[in-house]
Amino acid sequence: MQNYIKCFENIILFNNELYHDNSEKIYLNNRFNITYTIKNINLLPSNSLDNIEVYDNTILYIEGFHGNMGHLLWDYMYPSWYGLFFNNETLWNNNFQWVTNFDLYQKWSKGPTAFGGGKGNNRGWHLDLLEKFSGFPVTTFNDLSNKYQKPIKIKKLICGIKNIGIACVNKDITISKSFRLHSLDPVETFVNRMFHRFQIKRNYYINDNDNIINIIYIQNKRSYRGINELFQILNSKYKNKYNFKIINLKNYTFEEQLNIFNTTRIIICGVGTARTNTPFIPNGSIEIQTNNHSNIPPNYISFFDTHIGTFSNYVKVINIDKYLEHESKNQLVSKDLEFIIENTLTILPYNLKINILENIPKYVRENIDKITNEQYLCWRNSGSNSIEDLLN
Repeated sequence: MQNYIKCFENIILFNNELYHDNSEKIYLNNRFNITYTIKNINLLPSNSLDNIEVYDNTILYIEGFHGNMGHLLWDYMYPSWYGLFFNNETLWNNNFQWVTNFDLYQKWSKGPTAFGGGKGNNRGWHLDLLEKFSGFPVTTFNDLSNKYQKPIKIKKLICGIKNIGIACVNKDITISKSFRLHSLDPVETFVNRMFHRFQIKRNYYINDNDNIINIIYIQNKRSYRGINELFQILNSKYKNKYNFKIINLKNYTFEEQLNIFNTTRIIICGVGTARTNTPFIPNGSIEIQTNNHSNIPPNYISFFDTHIGTFSNYVKVINIDKYLEHESKNQLVSKDLEFIIENTLTILPYNLKINILENIPKYVRENIDKITNEQYLCWRNSGSNSIEDLLN
């Protein structure tokens, strides 16, 4: 996918507008064509720069953010931060200033106060998390202009958030997450920054002798009956060895969630926001993806967000590839899940080289080559992220 990242040095902010040597259109959303055009510096009024304020903090300019934690992390924060990382990998943990469009900030910034714990207005922005990650409160060019009441010379401004993130899916159903090979894995580096910002010592890898003993099932809005009974059986069978826990993320702050993921050996979850947490579990752990029930034979599975399993290069995903008709009809746990969990425990830590294409369900892998370029482009232009829409 095309790279639109731009880095401007000594760009001028004057009366809420940006000016530079050349007039350029920049992109502010990772998927949709939301743009801003920088004006030519020659259009500035004469003598307008006689009294100017120098702004030292690097600015990442982005249209706005998202209230859903999964999209916030991987369709807004990660793509915007990646512009900083792409420009200079050594700045991966430096403070920066996020600037967003004023109207969107006014509309959506009155939201959750917890770090992604799901408390408060679900549609608002998680400003606490954004400040924790960047080092500064989110602001707007309007607020900066009002604060200084004079032209501002911004030493460095990075923008061009487009074609990176979980909303950006390649034809092979992998996520677009970088524009080149880096000396540091960008997703891993983003995760490292998150742990560092919360001052949590990250467990990078699991091994046979550590205390990473949690096997968690993350609840979501899609019913999955029978998981409580199955976990009771497994907790009894593996008493004093593993902890099988059912987690509702709404009951935890984001910092508490990070601590849970940091001690998780297996994450079991369905489609949706829950699985966007997988990159935060230690490398060598495994995600068991239950996928979504469907009434469509032969596998009775709806492949909704299959591509999210390709985000981390260091976590193996094992998919439930088929449900029985009565399991799907009654939204029951798969008869194979107990065996899959116990077999997974025998292969942890997972030290084999991970082919992220193999994190995609078998049915999708077997059928994706049949999709034409025209069908793929039609699907992308439709706004859908459901792999099932593409297969159909």
